[in-house]
Amino acid sequence: MKKTISYLLFMGVTVFLSAQSIQNDVVSSAGASGSSATMKIDYTVGEPVIELRQATTISASQGFHQPGLYVTAIDNPELEGIQCYPNPVDENLIVDIPASYTSSFVYTIYDLNGRVMVSETIASGSNAINMKSFAAGNYLLYVTETSTGKSFQSKILKVK
Repeated sequence: MKKTISYLLFMGVTVFLSAQSIQNDVVSSAGASGSSATMKIDYTVGEPVIELRQATTISASQGFHQPGLYVTAIDNPELEGIQCYPNPVDENLIVDIPASYTSSFVYTIYDLNGRVMVSETIASGSNAINMKSFAAGNYLLYVTETSTGKSFQSKILKVK
């Protein structure tokens, strides 16, 4: 009997001490904010709802929304017509710059920690960037026109 009580007490304490706690964090790929003259709303896609409050004409959930969430997009290039392919890339990434651009360019590839992996000068036309020695993962490509400072950005996925 003493063994059983000791065992149950030990297991109860073990479970209590090793129980996980819920953190008020959301890892999400999208969300937004909106407002009008009388109200403001913020949301995160995939946000867990932990409480719902309802009035006659409105309902609001209280989840784990993180104020100060800033979304940065790189989908709006200043330089039109530049293309990079294939993406995902295994060995050589091709950067095509239209012949209508007559100045030189500098391309820079960053890893997701912000480290410069490679940076070189290129011209208009088809340019091959050797990525064979890069580790598999995500990278950011920036192509900047040296005369104007305008840039083109792209997300690159390196495989193998």
